[in-house]
Amino acid sequence: MPTPRILPTIVLCGCFIAGSAATPLFGAPVSQEHIERLQKLRNRIQDLQQQLLKTREQRDDTRRQLQLAEKRIGGLLKGLRVLNHQLQNDHRG
Repeated sequence: MPTPRILPTIVLCGCFIAGSAATPLFGAPVSQEHIERLQKLRNRIQDLQQQLLKTREQRDDTRRQLQLAEKRIGGLLKGLRVLNHQLQNDHRG
């Protein structure tokens, strides 16, 4: 599984959130409201990471299906060329 590029921890407004604890980085007090907002942002980022992962998996599946379809179409075209050649030879002969 690919590793998400966005880290699940947030450094924002001078606060560091890890789990449920918020620690001031610059000595400023952190209100509960800020902690909750940062936690919501962290949760939103994690949700977006999951959506991105699912989207990438779907893209990869679609790409594989497209490659298979291209191979099938190539095989069908080759078969049609062979059949056309045989029909032309039968018609001439």
